[in-house]
Amino acid sequence: MNNIIKDSIIYPFKEKIAFLFIMVSLFLGFLTTLVLNIQSSTNYNDGIKIIILIIFCIFSLFFFILTQGYALEILKQSIKNETDELNFSKIVLNSIKILAVDIIYFLIPNIVSLFLASILQFWILPVIGTFTSVIFFLATLMAECRLAKTNRLYSALNIVATMKDINKIGFKRLLSYVLFIFLVAIVAVIIIFVLYSKIPHIVISILCSFIGIYLLFFSKRIIGLLYSGV
Repeated sequence: MNNIIKDSIIYPFKEKIAFLFIMVSLFLGFLTTLVLNIQSSTNYNDGIKIIILIIFCIFSLFFFILTQGYALEILKQSIKNETDELNFSKIVLNSIKILAVDIIYFLIPNIVSLFLASILQFWILPVIGTFTSVIFFLATLMAECRLAKTNRLYSALNIVATMKDINKIGFKRLLSYVLFIFLVAIVAVIIIFVLYSKIPHIVISILCSFIGIYLLFFSKRIIGLLYSGV
């Protein structure tokens, strides 16, 4: 466990160019949000506000594509220990595949919960809902790893295979790493919350950008290294 965490801690600094590029993109998004908030509190006309809102939406879409697409590359590098030539069209394709996987694995536990709601007593639903959500969250991580490893969408959507991958890694082992990632994220949020009223908003935007992208690289690296042994 220590080796995986140590490697994941320093990994973002090994990928300096990608890290800085995505961080700057996120910072521009935060900056646009800040400008939008300032504009909404002034008497500028609605046309300027609409333009700023459109710019913000474009940045949000661009950032979503960039992070989701590159997240798959991080998983691929970690699992296969190789680096492919990267271009924007590949990142867009990666993000579409990741989105499809995440949507399907999000819908399944909700459909199961709705089905069970019609046949079981109400009090047991939260327990079953929580259990299925945890299982399918872990299955989603395995599905993303399968997609990174095989580059085939149907392989990622093989639910039985993703469940077997959880068993290969070990349910407790996988869950412990995921909980560790969540713990690190919670600490980061607390730090930002404490500093929010004490430092300028522009500095907070930079800090949020750095921490957000660092957690992306850190978490995907951990999951990828875990799956590399499957």
